[in-house]
Amino acid sequence: MLLMLFLVFPLAYYIPGNDTGGSMENIWDSLTMVSNSKPLQWILLAFFLSVSPPSLPPSLPHHRVRLSESVKMSTISPYFYQKTN
Repeated sequence: MLLMLFLVFPLAYYIPGNDTGGSMENIWDSLTMVSNSKPLQWILLAFFLSVSPPSLPPSLPHHRVRLSESVKMSTISPYFYQKTN
């Protein structure tokens, strides 16, 4: 995350591109879009919760952890897809 914040985003901001302001990626524009869109905020929250480490006991095998992550995403994703389209 620190690599993205301090290296990738600044480089993408200064590389010419098609984003707002003529850069490859304008992080300020992206943050504005997220702050102005409740559905996008919910989608990002669902994404971060789905990829966060599960709080399961370490004795469970890894395939069960992966299965629980898949179930979370397959349950949550269609709801947010319908809300945004």
